[in-house]
Amino acid sequence: MITHRSVSPVSVIEIKVAAKINPFLQIVAERADGYHDLSLIFQSVGIWDSLELSPSQEISLLCDHPDLPTDRSNLALKAAYLLQEKFPGRGGVAIKLSKQIPIGAGLGGGSADCAGVIVGLNHLWQLGLSREELQTLAGSLGSDTAFCVRGGTAWGRGRGEILTPLPTPDWWVVVCKHRDLSISTAWAYQTYRAGRFILEPKTKTIDRWQQPDQLDNDLERAVLPHYPQIAELKRSLLELGTLGALMSGSGAAVFAVVADAGAGRKLVQQIQAQFPTVDCWLTRTIGEGIIIGNRT
Repeated sequence: MITHRSVSPVSVIEIKVAAKINPFLQIVAERADGYHDLSLIFQSVGIWDSLELSPSQEISLLCDHPDLPTDRSNLALKAAYLLQEKFPGRGGVAIKLSKQIPIGAGLGGGSADCAGVIVGLNHLWQLGLSREELQTLAGSLGSDTAFCVRGGTAWGRGRGEILTPLPTPDWWVVVCKHRDLSISTAWAYQTYRAGRFILEPKTKTIDRWQQPDQLDNDLERAVLPHYPQIAELKRSLLELGTLGALMSGSGAAVFAVVADAGAGRKLVQQIQAQFPTVDCWLTRTIGEGIIIGNRT
C-alpha cells in the first residue's frame, strides 16, 4: 500500500520507504538467465529511508551515507534515468536520500529507494501511472523493487516480481545486523548455485509461514557456513527465547519475532550486551511500504 499525505503536483516530494524482511524464502529452480525462480514472502517493517525529490534540470543524487555509491550503479538513480528515458521532456530531478535501512543487510534498502523514486516521480512529473504500471517499471530494475512499490505483505513468485497480496501478521520484530558486515545478494545466490543446494529436500512449506517457528530461508545454507558470526547471532536469538529467528533475504541481517514490545526491548539489551558491534532495531510488521507527502 502507498499512503498519500496531501500531495500537490508542484511540490517538492517527500517520501519514506520501508525495509522488508522475508519470513520464508524458497529457491524453486535455477534459470538460464542466471536468476532463480523463487517462492517467498515479503513483509514490510517499520525501518525507514527518507527521500526528497525536487525539480531540477539534471538528475543528481545526494546521500548521507558515505558507503553508498551515488553513480549510475545506484538503483535510485537507475530509476530516475529509466523514467526520464520513457517520459522525455520533463527535465531532471535532484534526489536527497537519508539512510536508516542498513546496506548489504537483505532488508531491501536499495530496492525500497528505487521504488520510492519511481513513485515520487510519478507525482513530481504528473505521469498518471497506475500502481500496476509502477510495479512493472520497478520490476524491470530488480527482483524486490516491485514489492517495494506495493509494500505490506505479499507472496512473491518468479524472480519475486509476481505478487499476491496477503494479510499482514501482527508481529513485533527485532532486526539485528553486525555493523561492519555486508553481503552481496549476487554472491549469495551464486554460492547457493555453486553448492548445488537446489538438490537438497525442502523441509518446510510456505502455507505455514505465519507461524514464527516455521520461518525458513534456503539462502542460509549457502551464507551461514561462510559467515559464522551470522549463524552465532541467529543461534543466540533463538536461545534467548524468541518465537523464531531467521536471516533476512541474502543477509547480513537476522530478525527475530518476539511476543511483545517489552520482550523486544529486553532482547535488544541482551543482544547488544553480548554483541557490542551489532545494531538492533525494535519494530513491527506494517501494511504499507511507501508514505508520500509534499513540501512547498
